[in-house]
Amino acid sequence: MVVFIWTEQLATGNKQIDDQHKEIFRKADEVFKLTATENIDQDSKEKLLKDFKFLISYMFEHFNAEENLMKQCNYEDFESHKAEHTQFIKKVGKLNKKLKETGYDIEFAEDLKYIIVELLVEHINETDKRFVDSVK
Repeated sequence: MVVFIWTEQLATGNKQIDDQHKEIFRKADEVFKLTATENIDQDSKEKLLKDFKFLISYMFEHFNAEENLMKQCNYEDFESHKAEHTQFIKKVGKLNKKLKETGYDIEFAEDLKYIIVELLVEHINETDKRFVDSVK
């Protein structure tokens, strides 16, 4: 079962950004596979938490790369785009805090999947494409 598949329709035309998006898709697909059932075993939980930590770190790296590119190109909608990044960071931060306080549960998995879908479907496919189209 593959949930997230990278297609060239999602390409922005910027190799660095596209490569990062592909990696986000790959990890997102792993997360969805791991959370396909409510009865997740301990090994899968550990893998999921490892993937979550990777996504947090990678998200910061990716957002920083995008923001640097936007600054270099004097992207006119920089503040709005950066605000979306900030919202993702806040959501992931809240989710990470919840994880530390209460541990893994099905609600954590559902919240994580929602954030991933929001990032992949809305942000990458819409906001990032507008940004890269304007700085080519």
